[in-house]
Amino acid sequence: MKAKPYLIEITPKESLPGHFFFHKGEEIGYVLSGRLQLHVGKAVYNLKTGDVIYLTSEVPGQWRNPGPNVARLLWIKVK
Repeated sequence: MKAKPYLIEITPKESLPGHFFFHKGEEIGYVLSGRLQLHVGKAVYNLKTGDVIYLTSEVPGQWRNPGPNVARLLWIKVK
């Protein structure tokens, strides 16, 4: 198993369409600071500092930072 970490920063009120990376495998995200909304299909997940998200083949429709501060996310791709 190989794991590769990334630091993702999303500025206040910014939205990112799609996924950070396109690959086959698992991904784990840990919210280091701030708040994020993750849209997957019709579902919306509100994430805050300390929350963890695990994704497999599902691709988020959108990431959004609804907060007043930069959101920082530790993102790990696992192959």
